[in-house]
Amino acid sequence: MDRIDIHNGSTGELRTFTEKEIVRKWIDEARTIEITPDPNQEQRTGFRYSANLYEGDQQKFGFTDGHIGNVYILSSEQLYNQLKNLYES
Repeated sequence: MDRIDIHNGSTGELRTFTEKEIVRKWIDEARTIEITPDPNQEQRTGFRYSANLYEGDQQKFGFTDGHIGNVYILSSEQLYNQLKNLYES
């Protein structure tokens, strides 16, 4: 991956990160976060932060603090903080 786009769900603002060391470090830290699927998979809307990861101009992976792919997840403060810290850096 060589780019991460983070959207703030409250403001709609987008921040893009392309510095290789920042991207690599963030991915390495994020991959250790334990995610638990929400037993309630009813559709919902909204998010606090979302992330899209790219190779070149092609999006390879995207998620929010509330779902990954088509699976809703239980709230994870660790995931939320990881997204927020990158966005605010």
